[in-house]
Amino acid sequence: MVKQKGATLVEAIMAVFILLIVAVGGAAFIYHSTAGINIAENKREALRIANTRLEEVQSADFSEVAPPKDGLDYYLSKDGNGNWVISTIDPQEIVEINGVDLTMATKVWYDDTTVDYFRTRVEVEYRKGSSERIILNTYIGDY
Repeated sequence: MVKQKGATLVEAIMAVFILLIVAVGGAAFIYHSTAGINIAENKREALRIANTRLEEVQSADFSEVAPPKDGLDYYLSKDGNGNWVISTIDPQEIVEINGVDLTMATKVWYDDTTVDYFRTRVEVEYRKGSSERIILNTYIGDY
């Protein structure tokens, strides 16, 4: 009996099949890793934007950002001239995160209308079409 050198067709097909499984698995790993990194970057940028807005509200004159003491929830936004606008309707402010337009809302209200401080809540969306948001809360007082 003569020994044959080389691989059979079945062995070659099996080798290609195994390489294909490894390649598809590797591509899926890279895709999901990249998606996770993008989400983390968006979340970090949304946190920076939310923190900046809180700092802007805190550094503003109290009378410019304080909502009326009527027990309703209000939204703060800035007009084209950089002036604060207080409204009962969410203005759906748009912020850009990594080239995508997302929403930001700054909500203000008094938990207790007998005190001279109000709650401020900033929400920044970081994934388009989802409910995932960065949310920061603080109290701002007239001291």
